[in-house]
Formats: sequence, structure tokens, C-alpha cells
Amino acid sequence: MGKIKEILIDTFSGGQATDPRDKNFKKFYHSKHFDAFSFSHKLKPRFDSADKGSAQLPGLTALRFWSSADKNNTNTLWCLVENGSGNGVIIKWNTTTEEWDSPDGNLFDTTTVSENAFIAYNDGTDTKLYLLDGARYLMCYDLDEASGSTEQEDDLGAYTYDAPFLLNTIDDILYIFKDNEVWYKDGDSAAAQASITFPEDTYIAMACQYGNYIAIAVNWINEIKSAIFLWDRDTSLETATERYDFESSKIYQIANLQGRLMVMDTDFIDVYFRRFNGSEFSLVNKMIGVRQTNLQTNNFYRFNTIRNDILLFPMSLDVPGYGDSYNTRLGIWALDSNGKVTLDTVIEGATTYKGLYYWLGDLWVCYNTDKTAKTGITYSKTNPSVYETLFIGDASRNKTLLAVGARTEPLPADGQIVIKYRTAEDSDWTTISTETTDDSRYHDAVNIESTGAIFEDFREIQFRVESTGGAVLTGLRVRYEEKDDNIGT
Repeated sequence: MGKIKEILIDTFSGGQATDPRDKNFKKFYHSKHFDAFSFSHKLKPRFDSADKGSAQLPGLTALRFWSSADKNNTNTLWCLVENGSGNGVIIKWNTTTEEWDSPDGNLFDTTTVSENAFIAYNDGTDTKLYLLDGARYLMCYDLDEASGSTEQEDDLGAYTYDAPFLLNTIDDILYIFKDNEVWYKDGDSAAAQASITFPEDTYIAMACQYGNYIAIAVNWINEIKSAIFLWDRDTSLETATERYDFESSKIYQIANLQGRLMVMDTDFIDVYFRRFNGSEFSLVNKMIGVRQTNLQTNNFYRFNTIRNDILLFPMSLDVPGYGDSYNTRLGIWALDSNGKVTLDTVIEGATTYKGLYYWLGDLWVCYNTDKTAKTGITYSKTNPSVYETLFIGDASRNKTLLAVGARTEPLPADGQIVIKYRTAEDSDWTTISTETTDDSRYHDAVNIESTGAIFEDFREIQFRVESTGGAVLTGLRVRYEEKDDNIGT
């Protein structure tokens, strides 16, 4: 008789691994629709959200969200959309009817708009919604809807590239980014003013507040090259305070998470996650990709939001599969201040993601470009949250699976846990068991329960747990026999 081994996985705090044969089982090969950061010893599914407004808004494409009080001083979610003519329109969410309303005043509908820039800001007189047109103007919409909007607020000059606005909470100044220039409005109703300019042949990709500084990510237009500039907001200076170069990569995300400056950059094959340590940006994680063509074609989205000190951002990444195969991971990814990353949310049917926004405890998402304003999250109680383990075992010996079981919090009435396995990366998943018993906390399977068939022998094995109806996974127990009759064969 061979050696009996048992593995208990009850800690899920490692994030997604870059190597499916990593032996740190706190990590996982893949996870989606689970909250993989809030709890170390359980995976809580995100399972009960709904689409918001696709039926009410035919002919529109949702771009960006922002929240601010309306004319009645009611906290309101505003959405910038594009109509069938390609022009910008502003709508707002009605929490009573749970539908999108068109405010009473001028809604633009006369010019194209940038999908990157949308924010509420008090210009010294009133709070207004600001955005950029598609050519040269800073636009605004008066939240006193009856008075409409002052469409062309400031002439910034023609531009090609723009980035999301930044409202600095220290000086209450709105920072505007176009091409390689920083502009600002200081809340005194004066026109926007130009400030510092970065090197030629660059554009500003994104910026965030970092202590007393603004951290600004700059990419070169014709080179795979980028830099982070730390600027002390001194508008009398022509250059930033500090500069940190990233050779052979472009930056697509930058955020301040719990006081730590985090950056996501890519060479268009692999994705790197770095953290500023006061003197340099140290690599804290790396996601291995396989197809340059995919990243160049789909690119990365310069949209994000922060939920509970976790950065959420859209990304499409082809991760390695077996041999020359790959697995496309398109969805909303999550990054914490330690560099752990996971695929947090996948919206079924989404092919393009736009704005993300965290409002009143819900994540709102604009997605697809089919002229239907799709917002919200569309997975439901019947769309599973998925957890896939790393590969268990090494290839030097044959093994026999004796039992596998999932630990859970008491299953809710609609809860279900399905366990599957496979013995090679390119093989299909085989269902082992399905547990639906109300209040169940553990189910152990010793064979394929639907047929009674025994498990196939394996050299390596991987498990997949699918949770629906709110079932919370707290552990996975695997027991197998390692045979001693075939070392090296």
C-alpha cells in the first residue's frame, strides 16, 4: 500500500498565482465572482446583482459614472452616455423608480465627448458636472437642471490624448490632463490654467493623489516606455519634483491604496504590479501572458474605482494553458496594496468595459458598445462563483484519489456547491458532486456521485468549486494515495 496524503486548503489569502504548479495553496489558479480579499479563511460569493437600465435606454452607450447632490440636494448617480449620433448626453439614476431619467436642462447632445473624463466639481459658485469634448473644450453641466449648462467652459486647445480628471482633496483643485500637459481649475470661477508640461512625444495616462504630491503616469507615444512623476503641485514650476522611469513597459493603472502607491504596467505580454517604497517601484507581482496580439488589439482600459481599499479595473489577459493553448481572462480585476490580484467580476456577455463606480455599496459598470446603456452587474444566483486550485501532486508517481470534500458556511436555501476535477490542463472538468442540502457545512465524495464510478488515477490533479445561490466556501479537503510502483516511469 502506498502513502496516504491529505491536503486541507482553508486559507485563500494568497491571490492568483502566475504558475499553476505553485505549491503555496493559499493562492489559486483562478477565481471569479468571489470576494478574495476581505476574509483569509473563506471565499464569499458576489451573486445577487442585476442589470440596470439596458431596456430603458436603447440607442445609448454608457461611458462614465459620478455621484453628486442634485438640485434638491439628493445624492444622485449621474451617467455620461453617448447617443446614436456619437454625442454626449447626461442621465441620472432614479432610486425610486429604479430607472434612468433625463434631467430637465440642456443635455449637450451637440458634441462628441471623451469617455475618460467625468467629475463633479464646485467652481466657486455652484457644483457642476465637468467633462471634455472630443476636441479642445472643457465642458460643464449645471446641476440646477432648469438653467441648463454652459457647454464650452474653457478652451484648452486641441488635443489627442486625455486622462481621467483628478480632484485633489488637499487643495480642492480640479486637475485636467491633455496630451502631455497638466491644467487646473482652482474653484474661483476663473478659467482653467495650464501648469507643467511633460516630455514631447508623451501623453498622461492617469494620475492619483499621493500624500502632498500628485503621482502622474506618463507613457511615450511611439515607444514601449513610461515614467511616474511626483509633482508637489507647485504651479510656478515647469517640471515635476521626482521622476521614475519604467523601461519597456506602459502604465495603465495607478492608485493610492492604504497610503501605498501602486502601479500596473505591461510590456504587452506580461502584466506587472509594482509598489513605491520611497526610492523606487519594487515588483510585487507579475501576471504571465501569452499573446502580444491580444493585448495590443484589446488594449487595457483606463477605468477604475476603489472599493474598500481595493483597486478594481478592467483587463483582458490571456494566461498560459496547456502547451500552446491559453485561457482568456476578461473582466474586472482586483488589486490590493500587497500586490495580490484576482479576477473579481466577469459580466456575462461583456466584450468591452467602460466606467466603473462604487456607489452606496454597489459596484456600477458600463460595458459593451452596442448602443445600449448597460450598467450594473449582470451575474445572478444562477451564475456561479468559481474557485480553481493549483495543481496538487507531482508527476513522478501515480496516485489514487480517495476522497474530496468542500467545507462551507451553512448552505442557504438556494445555495449549491459543485466540485469538479481534471488531471490535465487541456482536459474537460468532470463533476464529482453537487451539494444542495439546506444548512449543510461539509460534503465528502468518494466517487463520481452521479454514476458511482471510481476516480481515475492521476499524476497531477486540479479541483474546481462552483458556488451558486450565495454558498460561502471555507475549505477544501483532498485525500489521496501515492503509489510506490512507478517512480520515474
